[in-house]
Amino acid sequence: MEIINERIKSIRIALKMKQNDFAKELTISQGHLSDIENGRKDVTNKIQEIIILKFNVNEEWLRNGIDPMFVEPDTFSLDSYLKQRGMTEEELDIIKGVFEIPVEFRMQAIGYFKTKILPKLRLNDETSSTKEETMQSNIDEEVAAFREELEAELKGETLSVSEKQEGA
Repeated sequence: MEIINERIKSIRIALKMKQNDFAKELTISQGHLSDIENGRKDVTNKIQEIIILKFNVNEEWLRNGIDPMFVEPDTFSLDSYLKQRGMTEEELDIIKGVFEIPVEFRMQAIGYFKTKILPKLRLNDETSSTKEETMQSNIDEEVAAFREELEAELKGETLSVSEKQEGA
């Protein structure tokens, strides 16, 4: 019988996502996700709710293994789809505006984007990925320290993040 930890891994694989990308969507670290997928950590209700809402996962399947894995909406809404993936109202307006442009101009704009803008974005992305990885590592460390502080508070202890950093 498949347990919830294994079902979460199945979702990630079905979505063709890497652990790091899936973990970011769940607002947890890649290591935390790995621990969940391998049964070393329990899955909180919050993580379950995020998975259900963000990825249209069938709650019955996630919690109990009852098919289907994903909820299929009766109709497709581009607005809903894009909003679920973090698109802002302004970005939605731009996407909708593209359909108001005559086809011949749209094709020219797409060609310009592919040849002039996209290569520059890719170059910038390659140089910024190292900075992003460093920042993510720092964020993960701060989150872990804050989590320890909150857990200590729950146990009645008082340990601040700054005290922990001073002792490190």
